[in-house]
Amino acid sequence: MTEHAKLSASGAHRWVRCPGSLHAELPYPDKQSTAASEGTLAHEYAEAQINNLIEHSQSEHYHFQFGYEGNLFRLASEFFLSGDQYEDAWIRFWSENKTEWGEDVVQDINKHVTNYIYQVTKKHEELNADGLLVEHRVDYSAYMPDVLDVPSFGTADVVIKSSLERTIAIIDLKYGRINVEAKNNYQLMLYALGCLSDEYDEYHLCIYQPRSSQHWDVHVVTRDELLEFAGYARSRAEIALSNYAYKNPGHAQCQWCKHSGDCVALFDEWETVDTLATAKTTLDQKAKVVKSKKIITKFIDACEGAISDEIRSGANVNGLKIVEGVGRNQFTKEAPEAIRGLLGDDAFSHKLKSITDIKKICKASDIDIKELDSYIAKKTSEALVDDTDKRDALYTNMFNVVDDNS
Repeated sequence: MTEHAKLSASGAHRWVRCPGSLHAELPYPDKQSTAASEGTLAHEYAEAQINNLIEHSQSEHYHFQFGYEGNLFRLASEFFLSGDQYEDAWIRFWSENKTEWGEDVVQDINKHVTNYIYQVTKKHEELNADGLLVEHRVDYSAYMPDVLDVPSFGTADVVIKSSLERTIAIIDLKYGRINVEAKNNYQLMLYALGCLSDEYDEYHLCIYQPRSSQHWDVHVVTRDELLEFAGYARSRAEIALSNYAYKNPGHAQCQWCKHSGDCVALFDEWETVDTLATAKTTLDQKAKVVKSKKIITKFIDACEGAISDEIRSGANVNGLKIVEGVGRNQFTKEAPEAIRGLLGDDAFSHKLKSITDIKKICKASDIDIKELDSYIAKKTSEALVDDTDKRDALYTNMFNVVDDNS
């Protein structure tokens, strides 16, 4: 059985922002969505292949073959990723998972994990590293409240150490499609605290998202900055563990919170916005409604999920029922192989690869990527967002709006 930390690094975006969520989530069972399970599978495959690469790069045969010191891990990757060892592990992974997950999912995982390993090896080379740990447990209990029955640890996907550069890099593989930023990322900051040492001055917090246009984000923090964060995180943890832990609704902390459908604080936020929506409101009040859109939508979704679970368990809920929705036909997981055998390649169409893949092909073929410029058009749109968003405003405010209702 997997051990879980109450003050977990992966859940820090909740308990740091909303201390009351720590105890509120405890009664709820863990449920893993299909997307989360797919991400877990990708992590397991990545761990196995990186361990294979480490073993390959440290082999006596490999050292004898090249006969010199250098970044053997990076050099080995060029041979390993295209060699028999990687292919053998891929074939095993394919045969074990293609039936359950489908060929497309398994093929994608292999492609994305290969790109991820390239990112890891590039960072290893950049730092002149002399150490690499995969799925490494980091313990930051020393910086959390001194409570014996509250473990404080997490598991970092990759930790790279460079004695020469006095630097540690922590790389987190995110398999989702929504960009996650490395700056002010509490999960990575806690991982870094678990690696804190006088031997290292800089800590590179890295996020790689292969399914989000290969999003690679790095934020550098110093040892002193980490110690300053440790004081803040400890103070939030003390509140979260106390009897006076308060709830503080917000999109980041409510998005995946298991308690959100039952949260009174979130209901109060919704009720406030609902009250505003029934009256003639000021411009500032309209702005409050818009800024609350994400967490209110989350609250509605959570309520729907909770009510659906109750109805499926036999409860009567006044005015609500579950009916069969409008479905759509789709192929089964076994269909591609069977239909290929029936109809051959005529049943399959080949679509143009992504811009990123096409640029890689150009580079490999010594073709100037500027040749693609006339064939690439940026699809633009406008979005109304909170003024804390980092993007530049499209419109310059020339005057203040005078609201008749103010």
